Amino acid sequence: EWWKIIAVYNRSGLSIMKHIIEEQLEDSKDMKCVLVGDINGRIGNLGGKFEDQLGNPIPRNTKDKVINKEGELWMQVFNEYGMSILNGNMDGDWKGEFTYVDHKSESVIDYATANDRAWPKIESFVIGTMENSDHFPLETTLKEMGVYEEPEEGKVVQHWCREGGAAYNRL
Repeated sequence: EWWKIIAVYNRSGLSIMKHIIEEQLEDSKDMKCVLVGDINGRIGNLGGKFEDQLGNPIPRNTKDKVINKEGELWMQVFNEYGMSILNGNMDGDWKGEFTYVDHKSESVIDYATANDRAWPKIESFVIGTMENSDHFPLETTLKEMGVYEEPEEGKVVQHWCREGGAAYNRL
């Protein structure tokens, strides 16, 4: 199965990088897509994936109730491209744990999102243990995928085994 994984570090604000993010999401409409990273926006309990029996949205669980302008802008993009928030919406993180902690505050500014094609293939999502950083790692476990096939011509495959990860880190 082909997946598009978009890693984000939002240092300058979504308005600066919006066209790049939208281009990536537009190109991935027909495949399984996950966008993950530090968006430096706070979305409170926005982004609920589920509805009650009457079809009303159920708010997403989170320990960070703050919504800021940057978070609202990101939610507009997520909604436009059918990306649902894993934080507080998935086995492993039903409480919406904090993803950033420093000596003054705690917040959720790191998110993982998935489109409707990818969502059923995700088994769990966990906020990992922090080591040497003020951000916690976002850990997503995928369900068993099946047999590996050679990539189509022009496609690049990154093998995320221990050796593949080490090679990526050396880049």
